[in-house]
Amino acid sequence: MRRTLTSLILSAAALVPFLLSPTTASADLGGLDEQELAAIEEINEVRAALGLQTLQLSPILTDAAEWMAQDLANRDTIDHTDSLGRSMGERVSSFGYPSTAIKRENLVVGTNLDLGSEAVQQWQDSPGHKANNEASDVIVAGIARVHAPGTQWGWFWVLNLGSQADSGTTSVADLQQGPQQTQQPPISGDAPIGTAPGTFTIDFPSSGVGLTAWNGGTLAEMAEGARQGGAKAMFITVNGRWLGYNIGAQAFVNANFAAQFSGGNVPEGTVILVVM
Repeated sequence: MRRTLTSLILSAAALVPFLLSPTTASADLGGLDEQELAAIEEINEVRAALGLQTLQLSPILTDAAEWMAQDLANRDTIDHTDSLGRSMGERVSSFGYPSTAIKRENLVVGTNLDLGSEAVQQWQDSPGHKANNEASDVIVAGIARVHAPGTQWGWFWVLNLGSQADSGTTSVADLQQGPQQTQQPPISGDAPIGTAPGTFTIDFPSSGVGLTAWNGGTLAEMAEGARQGGAKAMFITVNGRWLGYNIGAQAFVNANFAAQFSGGNVPEGTVILVVM
């Protein structure tokens, strides 16, 4: 028996690419709760029945969803335009999601909307939201819910959907099984520290500044690697002057830094000054 819900829902889709915006952070997917995962599982059941690819969990989209759910709770409202005046596409891109990716978003708020199944039911009962859940052009998702007692709506849910997987994307099943132990190859001789893609050749200092080099990959991967290493900022030299990238800053702050890397790819061996 379905509970009577007092709720509002809103959906959006961005099918036009946005300008590249470097990542600010990557969410800890292990922080997703039981009901958030249940909602993704229920959407995946619907998609599987239609012969569609099931959704995996994207760290970047989850990060964007978590931010937006808290933003809606802070304002006690439902709106695809956030408190900074950004549209859905602009906001998701600002978290580092690929500029060429398709982006979709479902929102729902409600006083009794604590269960993932009820959030999904609300979306499935609305043609626009249903179309987003069942879109064939998306393969990953990020989801978040925030409970804000004392507000008009109480529960605030955000579902972000995208067409491109990012680093750290995983399935719901793998996430529920927990992290797998892997054997790390020994470092010996003159081999640089961290030779795999997405790492730096020299460990960051515990404080102050230090020089290292990037092993190759995207700017988003590099920024996230720097963040995980505890860096607050990165600098490169271009024609004798320093260009900075502030970890967590909005896209326009880091625009000059990002413009140096065509297509968002940072060549192997790029020397980076990190500020801790």
